[in-house]
Amino acid sequence: MKLMKPENKIIEEFVETLGGDEYSRKAVDLLVENCERGYIDLSGLSEEEKFEISLILSYFDLAHPLTAINSSLAWKSRLISHSTNKLEIPYIVREIFRSVKNGNFELEKIVENYFRKIGERKPSDFFEIFKEITNEAENNIVCGNTIVKASQKRNRDGGVVIAELKGSGLISPFAGCGNAFQSYGKKYQSPVYEINRFVRLLIEGYKSKATRQK
Repeated sequence: MKLMKPENKIIEEFVETLGGDEYSRKAVDLLVENCERGYIDLSGLSEEEKFEISLILSYFDLAHPLTAINSSLAWKSRLISHSTNKLEIPYIVREIFRSVKNGNFELEKIVENYFRKIGERKPSDFFEIFKEITNEAENNIVCGNTIVKASQKRNRDGGVVIAELKGSGLISPFAGCGNAFQSYGKKYQSPVYEINRFVRLLIEGYKSKATRQK
């Protein structure tokens, strides 16, 4: 299914997804401007702009601070402070905004092309796996066993798939065990992962459009 739109309409939809205010627009502009180099330099912004834009980008998993607690890879370990001047853009988000710059937006193809570029066989599996685990997620959190089962349905090694999904920026290890781990990880005897919030919202939009077109 193709969802091809003029660039400005895609941008407007993304701005609305992030909140529709001036900070949301600036956040989207910065992603378009910096998706090729992979990081956003905030040093030229006011303190208020830096803080508000960092919060938006981090909340939607569009970009995160480079420094993390105990060098953790988890997004939640990358804390925003008034000294935060640089944010890293996950690989899959870079691919999304590269496509937007070209005036195209076809989410399934974007995901497939990313995994094809890194050498994965049958890259369409990764889009289907991500859709499936998004359906199974609770409060944006999914257990490793859910990913493994979705992978096994497609004759794939769950551990390898988890590693590739983490590398792409579609999921992240969940930092801080607390109540969330008690509810999810311990319940299923499995590691817990956070789903990229922005891509999940795109997936939900993708599914609703597909339903309307049937």
